[in-house]
Amino acid sequence: MKTVVQVILNLGHGGMEAMAVALAGGLDRQRFRSVVVALDAGGEHEVVLRNSGVESYVLSGRRLWSPGFHWELAALLRRLHADVVHTHHFSSLLHTLPAMRLAGVTRRVHTEHSYQYLEPRRDYRRVLRAIGAMTHAFVLVARSMHAFYKEQVRVGERRLRVIPNGVDTDLFKPSNGTAAKDTLGVPANAYLVGTAGRFFPEKDYGTLLRGFAAFAATHPDAHLAMIGDGPELLSLQALAASCGDGIAARIHFLGWRTDLPDVLPLLDTFALSSRSEGLPLVALEALACGVPLVVTPVGDLPEVVADGTTQAGLLFPVGDHAALAHALAALADDDARAVLAKAGRARVLQRYSQAAMVDSYTRAYEGLEVTS
Repeated sequence: MKTVVQVILNLGHGGMEAMAVALAGGLDRQRFRSVVVALDAGGEHEVVLRNSGVESYVLSGRRLWSPGFHWELAALLRRLHADVVHTHHFSSLLHTLPAMRLAGVTRRVHTEHSYQYLEPRRDYRRVLRAIGAMTHAFVLVARSMHAFYKEQVRVGERRLRVIPNGVDTDLFKPSNGTAAKDTLGVPANAYLVGTAGRFFPEKDYGTLLRGFAAFAATHPDAHLAMIGDGPELLSLQALAASCGDGIAARIHFLGWRTDLPDVLPLLDTFALSSRSEGLPLVALEALACGVPLVVTPVGDLPEVVADGTTQAGLLFPVGDHAALAHALAALADDDARAVLAKAGRARVLQRYSQAAMVDSYTRAYEGLEVTS
C-alpha cells in the first residue's frame, strides 16, 4: 500500500482546499494510505478529513530559510513513509521540495490551480520552472491554463498534465424537496440568485451587485445570496446598501457556509462575475445541484457552459453589469432554467465527476499516463 501525502497551505476555506480534501477522501483505501499536511494553519476541513478517516497534520507555518522547518517536515514525511507527495500551489511546492529530497520521496506530483498570480512575476515563473522540473507530474486543473504553463513557465510537455476538478455528484445533487429557501431568510417563492467564494478583487463582486440591482429593479421577487467572506466584505456591503432600501433588503450576506450541498440546490441561478478563473469548483458543484450558471467567459467556464450542442448556462462579458442583468432576466423563466439545469448536471456527470478526477490522479501517482 502506497502512502500519498497531499500538502496545502491551510485547511480553511477555498476551492483548492476543498478539492485537495475531496481527493484525499476519494482515494481507494485498499491501495493508498491518504494523508493531508497543512503547512500554515488548520480550519474547517479538519473535521471533514477526520469524518472521512483521512489523517491530517498541521504545522506551525512556512519558514523557507529555516533549516529546522525543513528537517521537521522531512521527519514527518519519513515517519509517514511517504511514497508520493502531492503539492498544491507554487508556495507549497517551494516549501516542501527540500523536505521531499531529504526524506527520499520517490514520486512528486504538483498541481497548479491558476496562473494569473504568475503573470506579473517573472521571478516566480523562473523559480517555478526550476522546481517544477523536479516533479514527475505537473498538473493543471483547467485546459485554459496549458498554454501559459507551457510557453511562459516552460514546464516540459512530458510532465505537463490537465486533470479537471471533479464533484461528488452523490453529495451535490438537486434538492429532494424538503429544504426551503426561507431557511436562508429568503421568501419561499423568491427567484434566488446566488454566488459563493472569497471576496477578493479578482472575483469582481461589485459587477455582480450592480448587475443584480439593475435586474432586481424590475423583478421584485429577486433575491441575491452572497456566500463567503474576505477583505472586500465591508466595501461590498456598503455597495449593496447604496442600491436603496427596496433592493438592499434583498441582498443577503450569508458568510461562509459548511453546508453548500444543502444550500446550492436552493438557488435558481448561480452567478460568477470573475475577471479570472481556472476551473472554479463551486460552479461545477452548482451545476451538479441542477442550478444553471450565469458567468464570465474566463478560464474553462466557456467550455463548461456550452459544448457546442447544449448549454448549461449563459455567459456575459467581464465587467458588464448590464449584460449580467440581461442574462439574469433571461433565466427568470422556469422553463428556460429547467433546460439548462438538466444539461448542466449531465455535463458534470459526464466530464467533471469526482470519480474521474480521482482516477486520473491515481494514474499520476502510479506513474501512468493521464489523458489530458
